[in-house]
Amino acid sequence: MGRCCILIITLLLAAFTSEGRAGPFKRPNKPDPAEHVPDLIKTLKNDPNERKRAEAAEELREYDLRTFPDIMPTLIEALANDGSASVRYDAVNSIGKLRPISQQGGYAIEQAAANDSSIRVRAAAKAHLVYWISVNGFRSSRGTHLVLPQRAFGGLGSGLMVPVPGHFGRYVFALPAPDERVYV
Repeated sequence: MGRCCILIITLLLAAFTSEGRAGPFKRPNKPDPAEHVPDLIKTLKNDPNERKRAEAAEELREYDLRTFPDIMPTLIEALANDGSASVRYDAVNSIGKLRPISQQGGYAIEQAAANDSSIRVRAAAKAHLVYWISVNGFRSSRGTHLVLPQRAFGGLGSGLMVPVPGHFGRYVFALPAPDERVYV
């Protein structure tokens, strides 16, 4: 029993003090963004492996658009043209989470919400549009949203989702805003 404890303690000390490798509680160094972001963009555009493209699209959301302005056009292109639904899903989520919100990104998400062949991509795009409208005051380029006073709904306290009669999978959303308005 004593030898086993000594062996375990020795192994633990070796794991925590080893040089050159990240220990169990140390994070590995992050790559230099000036080199890493162009590599991610290249991967998203050209890599034949859809998993690598999806990971690149997901990782691009961690970087600043002001420092790397090529991120948004690359994500928009992937959302519009990539053959893989998982890549388009990660692209729409990255566009939705990047700040500042851009008109080009909003238009790309609107197009994905209306036209994408994957229901998962369409749902994610619609969720980002709802968030942008309710929290950030984003205005649709299509002009399809109505702004009504709260009293028209009798003091709507939470979001409302109503199916459109005769149309499978189509809904109308009513979202109350803090300014006593409801966005439909």
